[in-house]
Amino acid sequence: MTHVSFGYIDTNVDVIPAVEFGVLAEKIGFDILWLPDHFVDVDGEKLEPWIILSAVATRTRKIKLASSVTDTQRTHPARTAHAVACLDALSRGRTILAIGAGEAMNIIPFGLPWESPKDRVLRLEEAIRVIRLLWSSSRADPKSFDGRFYKLNRAYLSQSPTQKPCPPIYVGVFASPRALEVVGRLGDGWHSWINTPQTLGSVGQSLRSRQKHQNDLHA
Repeated sequence: MTHVSFGYIDTNVDVIPAVEFGVLAEKIGFDILWLPDHFVDVDGEKLEPWIILSAVATRTRKIKLASSVTDTQRTHPARTAHAVACLDALSRGRTILAIGAGEAMNIIPFGLPWESPKDRVLRLEEAIRVIRLLWSSSRADPKSFDGRFYKLNRAYLSQSPTQKPCPPIYVGVFASPRALEVVGRLGDGWHSWINTPQTLGSVGQSLRSRQKHQNDLHA
């Protein structure tokens, strides 16, 4: 039987209520607390997710803690990997990283380069690979990576996540075929945002086809 999880998005509230609502979400019975990772949005407060999720982690025991979604332009993947590993240890293995290719409103006004869709998807793919490499790294087993956007030269993190082999990564994309390929090849889940039953079914079928193709290639 398929297990269905229910999540609560903690948004458009100030700092203290955000923590309290996260604690309340566990008491009510929600499975996942999602917190937006934005500088700005169309309305409401946008909080620093890892700080709020860390505060919630110290006051909860079961609810999973997730970003919604972190992008690759504002933070180097090593910094993201470190933050998630630390939260995963603090929460005793309850962290999910949702990551995407970014939104213009969080990039352009702050003087960061807004790349082509092709480059942003490639950067996303490289970032996921780098994050997973660093989660598996150690002083005795440093990692190297030679990509277009990111380089590692015998790098390692001194903080490891609690979940093994690593925390799940949900890839946040809409319906771009190129981005959906990244979900199918590298994602543990798809952060779909808003869909109708029709679009969800259509994109879900596309994801299953891409995942099957990937599995066939490695069979």
